[in-house]
Amino acid sequence: MKRQLIIDNLKSLLSEVKTSNGYETNVGDNVISSHAFDFEDVELPLVNIIEDPEGADVVDKSADIWLHDCPFRVDVITLAGIEYVRKCVNDILIAINNDIGLGDTCVDIEVGNIAISLTELEKTYSIATIVLRIKYITKQWRI
Repeated sequence: MKRQLIIDNLKSLLSEVKTSNGYETNVGDNVISSHAFDFEDVELPLVNIIEDPEGADVVDKSADIWLHDCPFRVDVITLAGIEYVRKCVNDILIAINNDIGLGDTCVDIEVGNIAISLTELEKTYSIATIVLRIKYITKQWRI
């Protein structure tokens, strides 16, 4: 299934976001894709790629192919402050821009809303959410 391949390629791409590869952060050390997860503080920063539960729209049906427009969310959770989570977001956007086709699995990636917040639990967590719209092609009646 193409959608799972896109998730796997996005995880692989974001796993390369490390200072040893020229980025400002090591946000790529822990990249997952899960709708429900628990984490330990030692696992932070954490990147979680989530396919929007609303699903993809088929925006063009031509002959034997369909063009899908699928919303994804990339959540970044850190124990650092807002400034650090902004650097993480910047690194993620640079990585995506460097491989906009995700290894030829998609046609385009559009960045939507980017939200950054602080959450006070027992500790202060900085959280960023990046909304992506990934466009990809399949044969008809395939996802």
